[in-house]
Amino acid sequence: MVKQVVREAIEGHAETFKSVIANIIRLLSGQLPDTNEVLRESFMSYDKNNKSQIHAVIMHTVVFGYYINQRLDKLLPLLRDVPNVVDLVPLMTSAGVYLRQDGNSKDGQIFLELAEKITMLLFQEATALKAYVKRNVASVFFEFRKMKEAVDREKESLELFRKYDEKKEESWAIRGVAWFEQNDLPLTREKKEEIEKNMKVSRSMQEKDLKLYGRTKSLRLGMTLHNLGKLYQDVGELEKAKDTLEESIKMKRGVLNDTSHISAAIGLTSLARNTLFTKGENCFNEALEYAQQAMAMKRELLPESNEGYHLGLYYMAKLNKVLNNTIEYRECKAELENTLQMCSSEESSPYLKMLDGDDSKTSLDQLYPADLTTWR
Repeated sequence: MVKQVVREAIEGHAETFKSVIANIIRLLSGQLPDTNEVLRESFMSYDKNNKSQIHAVIMHTVVFGYYINQRLDKLLPLLRDVPNVVDLVPLMTSAGVYLRQDGNSKDGQIFLELAEKITMLLFQEATALKAYVKRNVASVFFEFRKMKEAVDREKESLELFRKYDEKKEESWAIRGVAWFEQNDLPLTREKKEEIEKNMKVSRSMQEKDLKLYGRTKSLRLGMTLHNLGKLYQDVGELEKAKDTLEESIKMKRGVLNDTSHISAAIGLTSLARNTLFTKGENCFNEALEYAQQAMAMKRELLPESNEGYHLGLYYMAKLNKVLNNTIEYRECKAELENTLQMCSSEESSPYLKMLDGDDSKTSLDQLYPADLTTWR
């Protein structure tokens, strides 16, 4: 049954599979760095200029494979009858993640859903492998704004991590469910309270786990704080949002030693948005500063086809227009037009219409959309 599923998938997407697998083999044939360097690569979402031979797919293949190998005592009895097929799952997962980070999420979804099918056929009981695969599928659904499907998959992942007694990943899955539900509008008062409660549970679990290792901060905790700050922003608690978002940015920069990371860029966009919502005297100038910092990171890390890249250019153009920075506005708008045209997104993207629209008839929340950039 497993071989039939794989065969049908490959036959249906032959060129995609051939191209991606060849690329992965090429990347993996290069010289791998030591373990610390591999783990450091998890902080990099996309090497746009090919400065390094190492892409995120290597990190995922190596680290994911290493993680599974530590649990061979639980997995071996299940693998005896299918010793070769299970190796496809980390490979398919890595291929899916690689494609998404390379700006090709539609093909990435093919690989991730295939990995999910294989694990469901192979394993009847809860395994970390099943949980990780479902988490990746949830993420791609979120990228396509299919919120119900994203929530359902992340809940399945959460239950699997709980059964597998993986507390660290359970806390992250709790955050994932809350984050997806938060963006599945409308956000009612009861829903807000439930999401806030779960975010705080996730935060507490992460802080407890960090204490075991004598640490007080991590990238994941910084991202959880961002999600909590975004929640406060969504319900109009702007001071709490500002404090939480700033705490998140500070933690991320500390963990990353001020190197670029797309999560930090998203946080800066959220701060720009929060500044605009406060309607302070210099709010547009302050928001532009945040937007410029965010876009600088996105230029470095994201492919131009990524929707978050387009949003960054839109923020730059819109804020320069409001501030009557005519030259800068025209430059940003031209770059946005060229980028959308190159990506064949000119018709589907709303940003050019929003630039030319009547701001007096549109709310700030609509004029400055939330940054939901999905980077892996």
